[in-house]
Amino acid sequence: MWTMGHDDNIKSVLLSLLRRDAPDFNAEYITFGSIGKKSPAHGKALAVYRGTIRADRILKADDLLKQIIGQ
Repeated sequence: MWTMGHDDNIKSVLLSLLRRDAPDFNAEYITFGSIGKKSPAHGKALAVYRGTIRADRILKADDLLKQIIGQ
């Protein structure tokens, strides 16, 4: 499970993947923020984690990269 404090590690891995296809990708485009406990996103993520509902979809790294790079 992801916890606060791992932002730098996640960013590093993501940048490594991104820069394979987009060597000039600007690292400043990657930012992290908090989702409050009252957010619908928090409630859904927690329910999926606990197994009370199924995820709408499961994204793979390639799906994310295509979304970010725009290919």
